[in-house]
Amino acid sequence: MVSESINISSGGLLFKTSEAVPSGQSLEAWVSWPVFLDKHIPLRLAAKGLVVRTGSEGAAMRFETYEFRTCQITSDAQVGVGARTEAGFSADNSMKIAG
Repeated sequence: MVSESINISSGGLLFKTSEAVPSGQSLEAWVSWPVFLDKHIPLRLAAKGLVVRTGSEGAAMRFETYEFRTCQITSDAQVGVGARTEAGFSADNSMKIAG
């Protein structure tokens, strides 16, 4: 599922979802990061955790583990513009969820 992040902290993530995500479900999330490593290397946040609540505002997951990963630089990537196209990401607040 592709989703949009609403809020993120060191402990978890609140995201919009068009599909029902039950509390307690284990998820993996990949979030395009808006800051580049060394001003030109795209990053993404890879996180694993559990859904702790769902509601009209979206679903919240609590991180069990997370790490930053570098992404391949594609020919259409533009530093600082959010034009990265790694694993389906096309905007700074887009994300991919697997559960």
